[in-house]
Amino acid sequence: MPTAVAIKRANPDWQLDWVVQKEMAGLLRDHRAIDSLIEISRRPQRAELRSIKDRLRQKKYDVALDMQGLFKSGRIVGMSGAKRKLGYHWQRELSWLFSAAVRPTPGLHVVEQYLAVAEKLGCPAKPVDFGLTPSTSALEAAESKLSELRLEGRPLAMNLGAGKPEKKWPLARFAEFVYLAREDGWAPFVIGGPGDVGAYAEFRGTCSAPPPSLAGQTSLEELIAVLSLSDAHVGGDTGSTHIAVALGKPVGCMMGPTKPERSGPYGQVEHVVYRGEKGLGDITATDVLGALTKSEASIARSDSV
Repeated sequence: MPTAVAIKRANPDWQLDWVVQKEMAGLLRDHRAIDSLIEISRRPQRAELRSIKDRLRQKKYDVALDMQGLFKSGRIVGMSGAKRKLGYHWQRELSWLFSAAVRPTPGLHVVEQYLAVAEKLGCPAKPVDFGLTPSTSALEAAESKLSELRLEGRPLAMNLGAGKPEKKWPLARFAEFVYLAREDGWAPFVIGGPGDVGAYAEFRGTCSAPPPSLAGQTSLEELIAVLSLSDAHVGGDTGSTHIAVALGKPVGCMMGPTKPERSGPYGQVEHVVYRGEKGLGDITATDVLGALTKSEASIARSDSV
């Protein structure tokens, strides 16, 4: 998203189209930097690929960017017929056959690695802007669902899950955090997709006064809206953490084994609690509440400048 914003900011007259997997399209609908969204199946059949290719070739693109670095994204760039083809530097699954990798300065956060592609096109990366805002319809649905939770305190979205088991903070730690957060004036509630419903059921058995849950009850668009209406977010290296950051929200983030310097919440990396690649279980609820407090203070300072 910051790459799209940087490109459009430098070249407002450019037509910027984005090919996205259908399941993730909700993140990009109505995004102000995107002129057209082209949705594709996770595993497209030949007929769908032919249709996508015809649609792309009709546009006669000058530039195509592979921002994922996989065969499925590289193939789309190859189909585009664009005069110039560039790609995010971590190219896997033969994606290097379709585009030229843009090598960033070593050690940069992954967001800045993506922005190196925009800079290669002559588009300044700073200020970094995700350009993410919830739609009006999603906001209305989110407001209704949050009101039904009857939260008492400052709404705090909490994600129990992560994409991989080794990235998940123990549920018992989350239970301890809920108690501390309530003492500090927060009103925690659980968010997540359909796959997180089971984790919430298990969590209820570890927490003496479990918070309410919206896990499995929101679309992707509604999740963005829920986070926009929340005062903060707590979670690990998972999608909702990065969405919250894109919305400018404070986050209390615990990470392991992934390293914050590369893939932590952008702009708030210094507040992430990290105890080494195998130390996720050593992170305490007090640590996370402290990280959230620091993150909130940092954002407040930035807003006052």
